[in-house]
Amino acid sequence: MATTKATKRIKKPAANKTAEVKKQATSPVRETTEKATTQQVIINRELKYKYPEGMTDTLERKAYRAKVRNKIIRLNAQINRAEEKEKAKLAKELATYEKEHLLSPVLV
Repeated sequence: MATTKATKRIKKPAANKTAEVKKQATSPVRETTEKATTQQVIINRELKYKYPEGMTDTLERKAYRAKVRNKIIRLNAQINRAEEKEKAKLAKELATYEKEHLLSPVLV
């Protein structure tokens, strides 16, 4: 006797309407975050640096730019966390640091 395998058809689930609603609800949020990230990238790339005399190697310049950017980010974070008394002092320190290391300081 020959045995045959019983084949079962797997039913596809019906279209999930709640998934479509969730996609529509999250799409504006996604658009705003994408816009914010592109704006941030553009802002970071507009910085022009004052390099120390004699720095001609591209890898040295790259490391210098990273050091300056990180310091600026660190100072901004300290300003955001600081109390009112210390904010003015840190803002002044940030402004002097930007004047020393950037050709066009960022206006906040």
